[in-house]
Amino acid sequence: MCDPGFETTVASIYQGQNKLDIAQSILEKAISQQTMAGQKPSVGVETQLAGIYLAQNNIRQAFPLYRQGLSANPALTDAWKG
Repeated sequence: MCDPGFETTVASIYQGQNKLDIAQSILEKAISQQTMAGQKPSVGVETQLAGIYLAQNNIRQAFPLYRQGLSANPALTDAWKG
C-alpha cells in the first residue's frame, strides 16, 4: 500500500470492527513508508493513529501525534478532540 487515503480508509474499516491492532499496524506502516520515501507523514494518518492510541489508553504515543497535527494545522478538529 502506498496511498495514504486508501490506507486510512482500510484502517477505518478495521477500527469500526474494533480491530485496533490491525488498524494501528496499517497506519504505522503507512507513516514508515512515507518517512522512508523522504516525505513528511500525512497529518490525517498521524491523527487517525493518535485516535487509535488514545482508544487503547496509550496516551504517551497519542498526544505527540495530536500536537504535530495541531502544529501543522491549528484548525484540525480531530486533533483538538484528542
